[in-house]
Amino acid sequence: MSLKSTLIITLTLFLLWAAPGCSKKSTDLAKKETTPESVATVNGQAISKHNLDRVTFALRKQKELSGIALKDSDRKEMEKAALKRLIDLELLYQESVGKKIAVTNEDLDKAVKQIKSQFPDEKAFQQAYKEMNSSEPELREDLKRNLAIDSLIKQEILAKTEVSEKEAQDLYQAKKEVFKRPESVQISHILIKLANAASAEEEKKAKTRIEDIEKRLKKGEDFAKLAKENSECPSAEKGGDLGFIVRGQMVSDFEESAFKLNKTGEISPITRTSFGFHLLKRGEKTPEKPVAFEEARENIIKYLKNSKVGQEIPKYIQTLYAKAAIKSEIEYQKPEGEAGAKTTPVM
Repeated sequence: MSLKSTLIITLTLFLLWAAPGCSKKSTDLAKKETTPESVATVNGQAISKHNLDRVTFALRKQKELSGIALKDSDRKEMEKAALKRLIDLELLYQESVGKKIAVTNEDLDKAVKQIKSQFPDEKAFQQAYKEMNSSEPELREDLKRNLAIDSLIKQEILAKTEVSEKEAQDLYQAKKEVFKRPESVQISHILIKLANAASAEEEKKAKTRIEDIEKRLKKGEDFAKLAKENSECPSAEKGGDLGFIVRGQMVSDFEESAFKLNKTGEISPITRTSFGFHLLKRGEKTPEKPVAFEEARENIIKYLKNSKVGQEIPKYIQTLYAKAAIKSEIEYQKPEGEAGAKTTPVM
């Protein structure tokens, strides 16, 4: 997968859950009336055209990256789905505020750092958001809302959801063939970062650096020491250790190189990925093997809980629609089982 696709997918999936209701030009959460740039209000809180465009773009990009060809008629439906998503999220966020759920700056900083860690560098992160007509301040607002909504769902739904031992056993027996630990390999690496849009001169410098490291390794220098001194991956502090990886977890070029290594201690040729140049070192390799119920039990219960929560969230949102005052200038997808609660179109 290309660097651009990887970044867009990261942001697309994020925006589909965490797009805020506040406008790009103002974060005034006390805004009470529909403005020229707003498309709807939820209990008096405006949803901006800017954010509708952001989420519509995210939905469209997700479809395109899945290889689905879009018709002109699909675009209107996506806009309706995007507005419904924004209204859902606004209702959930307002409920979290009403229940006095707070998000600390520490949690927010940690979430921002986690999102950024999925990008090769700050430039790539900023470029991806620019392409989506968004910004880092909006990211922080998105994350603040996302964390508050997550806490609300954990408090109001997850904490009240139970899974019996029989349900866990039944799923294990019915899907026994999927409860296998895939082949995995322990990998350490040294990364010299290089963006896909790098100049020829930047690429030459990065290639020279990784080639110099490769020469030192061939002379017998310690891989972990060189990783700590040179690698531009957060794993550098652990001597480049990424732990065990499985197929489908890493970008394809990295994965192909990792699983080609035949013996413990073997070092790969220089490998180019969307993140830059790598040298990989293989550790222990484990074959695919079945997982016993006792070992899978915790994950099965977690999966079943999440499935139940997924079924309960729309019901919970429905209760919020039932007591909400929603005004919309454009049509949106109605919540299931309702004709629109207290929805009033703006004429």
